[in-house]
Amino acid sequence: MMRPVAHFLLVLFLGLGLSACSTIKFGYDQLDWLIPYYTGDYLDLNADQEAYLDRAVGDLLVWHCGDHLGAYAELLRDTNREFLRRGMDEAAFNRFVDRLGVYWKEIKRKVAPNVVHLLLSSNQDQIDEFLARLAKENEELLEEYQEKTEQEQREERLTLATKHLERWLGPLREDQRKAVKAWNWQFVPYGRMRVQAREDWRQSVGELLQNRADRVAFEAGLTRLFVDSEMRYSIRYLRIIEANRSLTVQMLAEVTRLMGRDQIEHLVGEAGALADDLDSLVCRDS
Repeated sequence: MMRPVAHFLLVLFLGLGLSACSTIKFGYDQLDWLIPYYTGDYLDLNADQEAYLDRAVGDLLVWHCGDHLGAYAELLRDTNREFLRRGMDEAAFNRFVDRLGVYWKEIKRKVAPNVVHLLLSSNQDQIDEFLARLAKENEELLEEYQEKTEQEQREERLTLATKHLERWLGPLREDQRKAVKAWNWQFVPYGRMRVQAREDWRQSVGELLQNRADRVAFEAGLTRLFVDSEMRYSIRYLRIIEANRSLTVQMLAEVTRLMGRDQIEHLVGEAGALADDLDSLVCRDS
């Protein structure tokens, strides 16, 4: 099992709002959640489908440990070297998260054919249940957002951000806390828009499923929705996501600039240890 530091920058970026997807995980020991998340958790699988799912998850893990884990380790070492040489400014943070985004899309492209297969092998009752469960989850998410005032959401976001930062950097200094608070006040909540985007995605999948007899068109359409889900986002939602990303990068760059020697040594050591952990998990040809 990888050490918790494996999620340092990933949690900072994705946990603080750089991505609209809240389920991104890169840990090798956690990747087996992905296909079941998109299918098995919403479909009542028959025996053949369960057997297929087990094989698909196994194949995904083998591919991931052979093709990605070494690249993650090298990315960490490159970032570590850059940090030691000249620090992490906004451009460096943006390059890092863009690279993570590339890896994430590669994973989704690898998973997409498995999701297509499971949906195409489902009967109408399974499809109806699949769409109904997605709809119910969206309703529950919306209720969750509506139950909290904007102030409550803001307080929770500040608490979570501080927790993540202090977990990897140690106690924040007063000037770092001020930077995080300033970010929190400017961050634009997008919970309701996120739920609407999920519902739009569900409806688009439903439309494709109605015409799944055309297997080629269905596979192409679902793959696009799966890999490039943001193509269904509204212009306003996309602008808010980008604005929040920019704010978060600015905050992280400022917090990093204000790091003390103890925080720097801790971060550098943990990043190196993580790269070693990732290397130890890489599948190599015997």
